[in-house]
Amino acid sequence: MLPHTLRIRFAKRGKLKFISHLDLCRTMQAAMLRANLPLWYTEGYNPHPRITIALPLSVGCESECELLDVRVTELPDFAQTAKKLGNATVPELEILEIYEPIAKFSDIGFAEYKIYFDLPYSDDYPALFSGQVIVQKRTKRGDVDTDISKMIKSIKFEAESHGTLCRAVLSASPDSYLNPEYIVRAIENSRGMDKNSFEYSICRMNILDKSGKTFR
Repeated sequence: MLPHTLRIRFAKRGKLKFISHLDLCRTMQAAMLRANLPLWYTEGYNPHPRITIALPLSVGCESECELLDVRVTELPDFAQTAKKLGNATVPELEILEIYEPIAKFSDIGFAEYKIYFDLPYSDDYPALFSGQVIVQKRTKRGDVDTDISKMIKSIKFEAESHGTLCRAVLSASPDSYLNPEYIVRAIENSRGMDKNSFEYSICRMNILDKSGKTFR
C-alpha cells in the first residue's frame, strides 16, 4: 500500500529557537510516536520515518510557520491528530494545523518575516533598500559580494517604542533563498557597524508560493 503524506504546520517559539534542525526533526518524531501517528517506515536495513521540514531556519530564529511533511500508512482525523500531537509536545512547539499537502516544497516562492532590532527608526532604512543592496553572501565558492535587492519582494520599517520593526517578504525558492540575517547585515554595513553590534530578533510569519499566496 502506498503511503499518504501529512503536512504539519507548527510554531517554534521561546527557547526552542536555539534548537538545531536535526534536533527539531528528532523532537517532532518523538512527539509523533507518543501521539501514535500511523507512521510509514522506509524499507531496508535501517527502517525510519520519512520526515522533511521546509526551509530550515538559522539557530536563534523563531517561527510562526514551520512546515513538516511526514508519510503515514493511513490518513487520520486531522483535527483529532493535531490535538493529540499538541499534547505530546512542549508549549513552545504549538501545533497549528494538519492537512494533506497541495503543493511540493519545491513550489515555495517566498517567506515573510518580522525582524526587530533595538536601533531607533530612521528614514535611512527604507532608503537603503530602494536600490542595490550589496552584502557578503556565503556561497559554495566562499563569501561573495552580492546584490540581494532582487531577492527582496517587499520590505517595510516601523518605529517601535524601543527600536524598529522590519516586515520583509524574501525569496525562498530552492534556487534563490535569502536568509533574513542578510537584512541585518545590510543595516550593519550601512551604519559602519561590526557584526552583532546591536540586539535583534527574527521570526518567520508565513511561507508563500510563487504567486505570493499562503503556501499549502
